[in-house]
Amino acid sequence: MAMNLIAKSSELSESALLDAVTFIVGDALDTMAALCRRRASSASG
Repeated sequence: MAMNLIAKSSELSESALLDAVTFIVGDALDTMAALCRRRASSASG
């Protein structure tokens, strides 16, 4: 996955901002994958 930051934070360093964005996006993708797995298992079940 590639991310391009399009803004700067006045409160976080670029490294801290990248860590935060990586965590949030990763968590969102994990959540979506879990929902898809549940739907797939209930549809085939």
